[in-house]
Amino acid sequence: MYPLFLISLFLCQLASKTSYIIAYDLYMSIGKYPRKAELGLKYDSSDVGLYLKKLRLDRDLSIYQLAYRAGLRESVIMRIEKGQREPRLNTLLKIVEGLGLTPARFWRIFD
Repeated sequence: MYPLFLISLFLCQLASKTSYIIAYDLYMSIGKYPRKAELGLKYDSSDVGLYLKKLRLDRDLSIYQLAYRAGLRESVIMRIEKGQREPRLNTLLKIVEGLGLTPARFWRIFD
């Protein structure tokens, strides 16, 4: 059994470049990580990403400003906020520090 992405990639090589972009976007929207319902969890990385975005916007910070404060690339912040990337603990701690929070205060919402 081939993963959806490989099948889409093969089919798109037969089609145009635009079709490749659409198939890749579809694959990214599906996500490569199991979702919380599949694992029986209350929260997953997309919930963390949405919470980070809310905190960033509450502080009137752009992605660039938060990335600068956290010492990370803008693309890392963006992908975490969209739920396309599961942040490592050290990355998450940098972001939390860039938001001016303590780790305990950040995790309080998930109690």
